[in-house]
Amino acid sequence: MEVHLETLEYPKIVRLLSGLSFSAPGRERCEALQPTHDLEEAQSWLKETSDAVAILLSKGTPPLHGISDIRPSVNRASRGSDLSMAELL
Repeated sequence: MEVHLETLEYPKIVRLLSGLSFSAPGRERCEALQPTHDLEEAQSWLKETSDAVAILLSKGTPPLHGISDIRPSVNRASRGSDLSMAELL
């Protein structure tokens, strides 16, 4: 299947999508995307995408600039550490 993905320029599309993300976790999720062979899963993803486009068209783009990676803080909090006010905000 790798040859087919190259033919469809799938890696290029993933790079372009990754470049549009506002955070490291978002980029990682984009880079990990793989096509599916499951019709129901593909239809579910298509529905999610259609719903997201409808929301964006009706409500506008959400303010995503300034998003930071909170995973280190979440990991510390899950181990019982206190978070700073800045981390909580």
